Amino acid sequence: MKNKKHPYQLMILSFSFLMTVSSYSQNTEQLIISSDGKYCKAGITGYQQKTDTLIISLAAEWINDKFQPVADDESVIVLYSDKAIVSPQSTIKSISFAGRNYIAFNRTYQLKYLIEKGSDIREYSFQFDFETAKNLKEIRSSRTDLLVIKNPKKLEYAARINPEKLVTIKKTPPGIKILTPQPDSYNNIVIKESTVDVIGYANDESGINLVLVNSEDARLYPDGKFISNVKLVPGQNTIKIIAIDNDGAITEDKLTVECLSYALSAKLLETGKYYGLLIAVENYEDSKITDLSHAIDDAMTFYNTLTKYYTFDTKDVKLLTNPKFEDIVIELDKLTKIITEKDNLLLYFAGHGIWSEQTNVGFWLPSDAKESNTANWFRNSTMRDYIGSIKSKHTLLIADACFSGSIFKSRKAFTNAPVAIEKVYELTSRKAMTSGSLSEVPDRSVFLEYLIKRLTENNKPFLSSEELFYSLKTAVINNSPNIPQFGEILNTGDEGGDFIFIRKDADEPNE
Repeated sequence: MKNKKHPYQLMILSFSFLMTVSSYSQNTEQLIISSDGKYCKAGITGYQQKTDTLIISLAAEWINDKFQPVADDESVIVLYSDKAIVSPQSTIKSISFAGRNYIAFNRTYQLKYLIEKGSDIREYSFQFDFETAKNLKEIRSSRTDLLVIKNPKKLEYAARINPEKLVTIKKTPPGIKILTPQPDSYNNIVIKESTVDVIGYANDESGINLVLVNSEDARLYPDGKFISNVKLVPGQNTIKIIAIDNDGAITEDKLTVECLSYALSAKLLETGKYYGLLIAVENYEDSKITDLSHAIDDAMTFYNTLTKYYTFDTKDVKLLTNPKFEDIVIELDKLTKIITEKDNLLLYFAGHGIWSEQTNVGFWLPSDAKESNTANWFRNSTMRDYIGSIKSKHTLLIADACFSGSIFKSRKAFTNAPVAIEKVYELTSRKAMTSGSLSEVPDRSVFLEYLIKRLTENNKPFLSSEELFYSLKTAVINNSPNIPQFGEILNTGDEGGDFIFIRKDADEPNE
């Protein structure tokens, strides 16, 4: 057998088996070969019926190319709920998938189904499609289109259902008691570390089948005690605990935990300064260019928000009002000389923008721009060159101008999933957030209105620009004709990090 190396450690174990009421079984094992040369022998080792519960025993054995067992404690077999098809569905339901959309195991797993009392069905067919991953994190971003499936075989398994064993079960929900973490005298749970152990007890007369903490299996002991280590992000965290008993009854509880990662705060604050250059143009020397009404007021509000609520010292933030082309260049040159690799830079522009269909070039218009020629028009590419040459740790460009979307290397749509602040801060970033793409932006900036609102109302100690963008995108789309954009800036050295807004403490004085 040939081993094809592949950068992804994820492979599909695609097999199915048929459960019937007959007394024979066949094809209970299957050899799967992944695209990266990994081997696994998967199959069904047996079944049992406990009153109204049908338990199917699944197993995985990791082997080498000589069919010899090998140790593998990292890889897991994964079965998604939508890949587990039962027919007929009317009288049977899964316990194992309650409260989550997949199960995963390294060696063995008991897949449980409930059969309704009075059911006269004696035959259930199951079709399963499995996947494997090196660890659980990989299955959340699996790319099945990149995977190779070899030697798929149909697994068939026979089992007999005894309707006389079906009894009426009184399904009472299990109880949950949280031991740690416990709230303080103000009923708040405050954690100063980046993780917390959630420990408690789940109990029920029928026994506890599983406990999930934030959709992950908790370590469950015979007496009902469970333990789960939960990673926290700075700020508010919601931890969801779900207990499922052997009758399929479910109880859910929630904890709200405030994470104050002081060590992380100190780490970020010690890395360097936060610089800002805010450019606002609303009065133009050329009468053929329409003046704007709110650009300077908007920029001033933004300036006050940054210096009041976030770690921007007033001495490090420059507000340029109605600057000429030369004024902008002078300030950018200054930043090129003073900013270090530990510092962070926020650039903001509000004013007119132009997009040339003929040359596919975007421009911003300083106050001395003329309608008749582009001599004093500020090219998007010029700003991009400055961003690439300023040696900051993170640079974020926020542009509230027409046609500002032309500066992107790529544009993204984001989910609301939290991202570890430590991770995105460690990597260099060159990001841009704009009020529109290639369409005109109105004088009254709905984009900046929601940007200020989100920054002012934010109560998290650390806020990434990606999360900030996600929080305002829908509101801007619903209340303006424009679609805001976010992405990496073309050819400027972005390495996948992000700009982090660090909120000041309430009692921290303004500079």
